[in-house]
Amino acid sequence: MNPREGAPDAAEHAMRHWSAPEPGAIRSGTEAHKRLFFANRAAWYRRNLAWWRRPWFLCRTLAVWAFLVWERIGIARGLDDHGEMQDANFAVSGSREMGMDVRPGELIDLCLVENERRMAGYDRRLLRPAVVPRLARLARKLL
Repeated sequence: MNPREGAPDAAEHAMRHWSAPEPGAIRSGTEAHKRLFFANRAAWYRRNLAWWRRPWFLCRTLAVWAFLVWERIGIARGLDDHGEMQDANFAVSGSREMGMDVRPGELIDLCLVENERRMAGYDRRLLRPAVVPRLARLARKLL
């Protein structure tokens, strides 16, 4: 169907060619776009659940967080599923390969600035993922 002939294709065309009020297009499929989608989708889903189903949704959400923490611990240890050592810490090992010395505090600061830069192009009314940036800020204060 031609975009001039029907609304579905016209809507798809508008969605794919939308750009921000600031210069530059907001690309769907970016990491920031995905994180915003999931944060807002989870909030919408939770809001529309019956009150008696919300505790189960909370348990499922906590289970996902527990899995992600467990996975990150494995990455930090450098072990894969078979117990073999892997170098998955790209930010640290990659900087060493380039002859740079990146301290953990500097890396956290860089990540927080980059997160803000990537989220800046999106509508401020959208919910932002908050758990990981808050944990990063806490870790930064403790370092």
